Amino acid sequence: MENGVRDALGSGALAGFPVIGVKVTLIDGSFHAVDSSDIAFEQAGSIALDNSLKDAGAVLLEPIMRLQAAVPESYFGAVQGSLLGKRAVITDARMHGNIRIIDAKVPLVEMFGYSSEIRSVTSGRGTFTMEPLSYEKVPEQLAKQLILL
Repeated sequence: MENGVRDALGSGALAGFPVIGVKVTLIDGSFHAVDSSDIAFEQAGSIALDNSLKDAGAVLLEPIMRLQAAVPESYFGAVQGSLLGKRAVITDARMHGNIRIIDAKVPLVEMFGYSSEIRSVTSGRGTFTMEPLSYEKVPEQLAKQLILL
């Protein structure tokens, strides 16, 4: 049963993504000398998990990154607009000398290619760092698109 559940957790019920934040407890089971086999128990565990996730209302999550950008004050508006277009939530913007430090949280999927974009927007004078922060629910419209794929 455990192998079937672990396999099902690795490929999830929604769009084939891995499942996190789940505790599975086997309450009861039985064995029959003729009808029981390792494969049958694995399949039972997998089917039980898939049904449970559908009944529980599983949702898609996406990785959220903590971002810190350092840009000259004159480029703040352009960088801010660029980040907001990437579904970023700006949590702080402060001055450090003549450099504006922007703290934000932003979905990882939106950040691919951002190093080129920030260099372009700031004429090569802006930098940023990212680190993993959390997982959050994917917006409903995007989740529907991913599930249909």
